[in-house]
Amino acid sequence: MAILNYSGGLNAAGPQTTAQRTLGTAGMMQGLQANQQAMQQQAEQQQAQEAQLQKQNQARAEGAELLKNGTPDEIAEFGMLNPIVMKDFIANAQFKDQQAIGSRVQYAQNILSGNIDPRKAIEARVREVELAGGDASGLRRTMELGDEDIIKAAEKDLAVISTKAFSAYRKAT
Repeated sequence: MAILNYSGGLNAAGPQTTAQRTLGTAGMMQGLQANQQAMQQQAEQQQAQEAQLQKQNQARAEGAELLKNGTPDEIAEFGMLNPIVMKDFIANAQFKDQQAIGSRVQYAQNILSGNIDPRKAIEARVREVELAGGDASGLRRTMELGDEDIIKAAEKDLAVISTKAFSAYRKAT
């Protein structure tokens, strides 16, 4: 097999024919085209990743606005459509562990069931959190609200932490 020498037209096998030069040029063109295609694919992948990141950031901003001003129904609907964003919100709430998350869901369900006085439920939850070494300052602020607002806060908690449990609660009511 001949080694192509683009500068002088000669290689180790002797003079280079026109066919060999043509083949060499064609090979070089194929390599350039393959390189160009690879670069195009890489650019498209990067654009897709940037678009996905922008979409996630937009969803996070929309979710944050809903957490502030949205209804529990709006939050639950958003959570169904954006489960990854909701998982991020739960992670940012800095629950101690999965048991703490389950306990928060149970607390919300207790209030929403109507079988327990909302104030007594919050007082019990404050004691539980503080005994576990957690921060109950948010719950203490909730205690300052009226009963209806406590119920709305429990609905929001449930909508954020367990969209499925909130949907089941809505169907039952």
